[in-house]
Amino acid sequence: MFSFFRYKDPDEKAISAFVRNKFGIRIHKADLYLQAFLHKSHLRDEPKAHERSNERLEFLGDAVLDAIVAEYLYRHFPSETEGFLTKIKSRIVKRETLNMLGEKLNLDSHIRHTRFGINNPKSLLGNAFEALIGAIYLDQGFEVTRKVVLHQILEKYIDLNAIVQVETDYKSRIIIWSQRERRRIDFVLLLEENLGAEMRYEIELRIDQEPFSKASARTKKEAEQTASRDAWVTLFPGETD
Repeated sequence: MFSFFRYKDPDEKAISAFVRNKFGIRIHKADLYLQAFLHKSHLRDEPKAHERSNERLEFLGDAVLDAIVAEYLYRHFPSETEGFLTKIKSRIVKRETLNMLGEKLNLDSHIRHTRFGINNPKSLLGNAFEALIGAIYLDQGFEVTRKVVLHQILEKYIDLNAIVQVETDYKSRIIIWSQRERRRIDFVLLLEENLGAEMRYEIELRIDQEPFSKASARTKKEAEQTASRDAWVTLFPGETD
């Protein structure tokens, strides 16, 4: 005689299939995933709504995602500075990116919420995405969650090269700006010094032959980029990444 598994909640079956198809995992605690997709607006004025909504899972998922992305970048860029790693991480885990990931994963079809006027805020998707990461972590543990984030999310939906290019290529920005504004740009080598274990280069950026910014680094390319960034900050305050 066969016995059939019965889902306690009508949404359980759909969410279980979604998690299995998207991430290749079989869930153990369905209630965690139901909670991950339950927005507080759906509970209205229910007492202790925060205990049933996805807010607490969102908090946990945010921390777990932050740790996974930080480790990934630490290993991927072994020679970069803490400042560089922080900038790239902030671009990956920022609200706009999380909203995009929620949209790519089609989370909106599973979120239970009360509509906000005509349109729903995009943050609904990003919040649910973080809550889902929190649910996977509690259900599957850190290592499984790490593999899901790295292989099923970052590798599929995040263009790391494009993020790094936007972050670092201030030299191209300055050159494009100079061409548009018909200004002359020169990168002048002021100093080339052998320090034994490494080299040191000092580059001065000149606009219309006038000194504008300068920087020192272990390579000419890095010094040019830093000088370009300093120039960009001066020219366009508030527009750095």
